Amino acid sequence: MIAVVGLPGAGKTSVLNELKKVKTVQIVNFGDLISEIAIKKGLVKSRDEINNLPVKIHKKLQKETVKRISALGKRDLIIDTHAILKKKNVFLIYFFFFFFFLNFFSPGL
Repeated sequence: MIAVVGLPGAGKTSVLNELKKVKTVQIVNFGDLISEIAIKKGLVKSRDEINNLPVKIHKKLQKETVKRISALGKRDLIIDTHAILKKKNVFLIYFFFFFFFLNFFSPGL
């Protein structure tokens, strides 16, 4: 598993789209997936509204997103993510995301 992490607009998705042209890889965009979950739950109508959710709800969405990614069970998976979300006066780090990596590569920690 590989995580491609960078600020919005850094070119993560563009680079990964080019990679898909030459290699068969599965790419999961963390932000798209967390947005999809929030929309299905009726918490937001669009991805742009995710930032307005309370931190507590956002953390629950992170955990569910990580569970979905984990269920894919593929080591040849690439995750496209910012790994951090800027909310009004704080940065919300995707702690569950990092825990997932630790658990994936070192089960039982």
